[in-house]
Amino acid sequence: MTLILLLGTVVGLSIGQVLFKLGANRVNANAADGIVAWLNLPIMSALILYALCTILWIGVLRVLPLKIAYPVAALSYLLVPLLGQLVLREPMTIRTVIGGLVIIGGVVIATSSK
Repeated sequence: MTLILLLGTVVGLSIGQVLFKLGANRVNANAADGIVAWLNLPIMSALILYALCTILWIGVLRVLPLKIAYPVAALSYLLVPLLGQLVLREPMTIRTVIGGLVIIGGVVIATSSK
């Protein structure tokens, strides 16, 4: 159950980043609307998702030590660019892929037993 909460947090925060980007694009497109442009559906959805993920994260931290949970949260550094490519059609470079593999290696090292 803890693993589901942890991975749910990572996935939720990663989706939230894509929503923030979509919302930022809308702010740019509607800049003449001022502060109202910031109150768009993607940004509001991302904020709600982040609030829900915070609740999940607290549930994770009730069970796991931070030294285990936090490195796993770093997997979002791999998931966000992947979602960026799939949803936003942003390019994925070989450097991003290699960096992601290094992050995965770091998570494995940081969370493995002695």
